Amino acid sequence: MQSGDKSNSRLKLFSMLAEAGEQVVPSAFLKENMCMSRQAVFKLVLALREEGLDVESVPQKGYALKRLKETDAISPTLIDYLLMDNTAYTKCLSFPEVDSTQRTLKSLAAQDAPEGIVAATDMQTQGRGRRGLEWLSPPGKNIYFSVLLRPKI
Repeated sequence: MQSGDKSNSRLKLFSMLAEAGEQVVPSAFLKENMCMSRQAVFKLVLALREEGLDVESVPQKGYALKRLKETDAISPTLIDYLLMDNTAYTKCLSFPEVDSTQRTLKSLAAQDAPEGIVAATDMQTQGRGRRGLEWLSPPGKNIYFSVLLRPKI
């Protein structure tokens, strides 16, 4: 399975859980709709948890997404879900810490990366604001991000 397939599967699972609110989604339903084994579904649940999302296992029943509105996790899958209908959005790259989200995207842009990539982090060590001013980015306070745009001018 390619990495894109894994993220698409995570997004599909997350979407089904999010649409159920905090209600339990039966494991059999997830298994059938995702065309995968219970073990494969469980691995996706673990991946969502690693992103900081609160996915609760209910023995003999299924899974539920809890406290989504209260989450402060920078989750690529959550960002994908929130922006999936935005035609300018491509994908999210998430980092626990990065020198600068702008620098990250400038490097990708130089390699002909497509428009719409979001670089997000919980902490920047060398962030820059307007006119090159230092951008203080303490951890756990905000989400810091940059978006790669390629306007036709």
